[in-house]
Amino acid sequence: MSSSSSSQPLACEIGLRDGIALVAGTMIGSGIFLVPAAIAQQVPSLCTVLLVWIVGAALALAGALAFSELGAMFPSAGGVYVYLRETFGAPLAFLYGWTSFIAIDTGAIAALSAAFAIYLGQFLDLSSTQRKVASIVLIIALTAANIIGVKFGKYIQNFLAVCKFGGLAAMSVLLLTHANTVQIKHSFWPADAHTSVSAFGVALLASMWAYFGWHNASYSTGEFKNPQRDLPPALVIGTLVVTGAYLLANIAYYAVLSTQQVAQADRVAAVALGTVLGSKAASLLAGLIIISVIGAANGLIMTSPRIPYAMAADGLLPQALARSNSQTKTPIISIALQGCWAIVLSLVGTFGDLIAYAVFSACFFFAMTALGVIKLRRSQPERHRPFRSPGYPVVPVVFALANYAIIVNTFVTTPKGACIGAGLVLLGIPVYFVFRGIVDKPAIAEVTAD
Repeated sequence: MSSSSSSQPLACEIGLRDGIALVAGTMIGSGIFLVPAAIAQQVPSLCTVLLVWIVGAALALAGALAFSELGAMFPSAGGVYVYLRETFGAPLAFLYGWTSFIAIDTGAIAALSAAFAIYLGQFLDLSSTQRKVASIVLIIALTAANIIGVKFGKYIQNFLAVCKFGGLAAMSVLLLTHANTVQIKHSFWPADAHTSVSAFGVALLASMWAYFGWHNASYSTGEFKNPQRDLPPALVIGTLVVTGAYLLANIAYYAVLSTQQVAQADRVAAVALGTVLGSKAASLLAGLIIISVIGAANGLIMTSPRIPYAMAADGLLPQALARSNSQTKTPIISIALQGCWAIVLSLVGTFGDLIAYAVFSACFFFAMTALGVIKLRRSQPERHRPFRSPGYPVVPVVFALANYAIIVNTFVTTPKGACIGAGLVLLGIPVYFVFRGIVDKPAIAEVTAD
């Protein structure tokens, strides 16, 4: 199946370099600066902490490989939604699109805007109300920037990606030059270190928030200049670059802070630099962290509206969402609608809640997408595949099982949040039948990749 021809085309402006910046820039947001505390609260040693980050990276890379095969086969806007539609049908694809809009991508945008306000507090004494206002202003500004056009959005993304990598590298180097080797040795594997499987799972879920966003470039596949050639390396290279940066940053944190200090620091990067260079240096880094958060939010706002665009083109949402501006060729109504809902979430949810809903909800659909690679290999073995996932079938199976394990662990450790996330997904079932009945669906034709 394919999007209907009644949808208006999007501008093809994204090259390989832009794709890498989109993947890496979306992944590196607030996670590496906030999540280490949550991980340290679950696992007591630097060795286990690094293992959590490595496992998280391996899962992200496995997903990137599976998604690369599907993205090269179906080079159209919509990403995961399109892959699920082609492998398991419109109902499951709709549920992903619904959940993405309700919680996954908009929740991530709202969470990043909340993190932006948290780090803005390094410079300004903001009340809780003022933090909400700051979050809303960020969402509005980035939404407006991406309505202008994908070319403008990618320039913002490329610039911010360079800035955030520069800031992260500078932070890591500065901390490592003041490393306490005795403390590192003690933190690496304390004598009383013990980690349960459940605690490791909770820590892994937190790390997956930091890696969250590796898949977002697939949403904009229809805007790549050469998607079959450039999407796979963009996903893989972007994921590998971020993995190296995350491991280096964690070693740098533990070079100057004890495990207990990391666990108690809600802004671990600022605390780490503050112990070495004083509050002024920490404030300078906070500015770079703000840039990092803005870059991640921009990546999400730039790519995620392509899902309702594709759904509307398939006749599952009102056709207005499939319309693009005649000059900028951007789906302005989808972008604006996403911005409005992200603002609502930023007003009603806390940072922790939004993380839990977004990552937990995504796990089920990511697992099904990976299994879709196996399904298509068996049902359509002769179909042209410009990219084949290495390690098949182990890579997609391991990725799927790991995501299912995270779902089970979340129900065990945080049943309330898990039930809310599952409820949001299931709420999409009646919504699907409502839209199927009231929306005039255009004819959907089979597509063959070039």
